[in-house]
Amino acid sequence: LLHYRRAKEILSVLDPDFVSHRVTWVKLGQRLEINGTVTTIGNTYIRDNNLRFMDFLRHWASKGRKDRQYARNKIIYYDRRNPVGTTMKRFIRPDIENEIISRITDAMQRQGRKEDLIIFNGFYPGGQRMTSYEQFLLFKDATTIIGPHGSGISGNLLWTNPKPRDCDDRVKVLEFIGGRDTAK
Repeated sequence: LLHYRRAKEILSVLDPDFVSHRVTWVKLGQRLEINGTVTTIGNTYIRDNNLRFMDFLRHWASKGRKDRQYARNKIIYYDRRNPVGTTMKRFIRPDIENEIISRITDAMQRQGRKEDLIIFNGFYPGGQRMTSYEQFLLFKDATTIIGPHGSGISGNLLWTNPKPRDCDDRVKVLEFIGGRDTAK
């Protein structure tokens, strides 16, 4: 498989045996001999948030996992207040994001929602990055995911239930795109 971004880490969460025993990781431009032929991996455009590919991965992730039970007890807000590792076009001013979180909290109270509101940014409070497995454990229990457009939301949808019983059981996603003034 083509070695790019966090593919090895994510596939290790899905199927560690597959990654350890059945995959050869190849870098762009690397030459391999396969059954007497030479193969070169060229510059390939890869889109890791392709919907059909993500759906395939979601079903793969759900097979044979003992930790794949869905508690459905979290509303997750994807925090973009910290500009470290965030492009300016997706960075949201802290005052705007605080208002969004306040409105979410108010709406949860008005509607009697019992889930925990989790503010997610991919890191623990001490600054340590969450592993893919830790993100899996968090996002698999989401009833709702809210936040600005980007791979932080689409990539973590991988961990949600691929086989909901009905529309009420399906994870809800509220994704928005900030305007020019959200980063100023």
